[in-house]
Amino acid sequence: MEIHPPLGPIHTRKQFFIHLLTIVIGILIALGLDAAITWGHERAQVREARANLANEIGHNRETIDNALKELPGRRKGLETIIYAMRDMEAGKPGPQDLTYTFIGYDLYATAWQTAADSGATAHMDYDELKQYTELYNMQQIFMNVQMDAFRATADISDVRWVLERDRKNVSKERLEQIETAAARYMTILDVLTDAAQQLSKKYAAFEQRLP
Repeated sequence: MEIHPPLGPIHTRKQFFIHLLTIVIGILIALGLDAAITWGHERAQVREARANLANEIGHNRETIDNALKELPGRRKGLETIIYAMRDMEAGKPGPQDLTYTFIGYDLYATAWQTAADSGATAHMDYDELKQYTELYNMQQIFMNVQMDAFRATADISDVRWVLERDRKNVSKERLEQIETAAARYMTILDVLTDAAQQLSKKYAAFEQRLP
């Protein structure tokens, strides 16, 4: 902001106050325009952040809905492993082929992180910010439990090798270890499924509130 001196000398008190009033009005107008521009920029930031978050939430909801369709099959696969180990412990032949894989589900938080880094979240009201925070915190819980599921996969990774071996060369202790690991893995999948169900409900409720 630049303040220019009067073009000529001030001779009277009236001229002085007129000039002073002109300066004050000019400053107020400039400050008002600057505040309006800043407010408009902040609103634009929030609108862009909300749009990006809506797209991200929609994508993540589709991912979770797919997970809820597939997780029961993952659990059933673990049950098959447990029954196979029990049969082999009892001296019965195991299945000819038995494999198990776990495919992860990627939930994104890029829009949420970008909104925080850009300062857009600072211009949201408390209730809105609280809803976003709760949603993404629950999403992180799902991702943490999923990581536990990946680690559990390693405990049963050699089940196919065990089935291909002569039963006489596989100890009962090893069969029991795989059975126990599969049972523990099932518990993790149950927790993961519960987290997915809660997350799906939150996504659905959140999308209803989005403009």
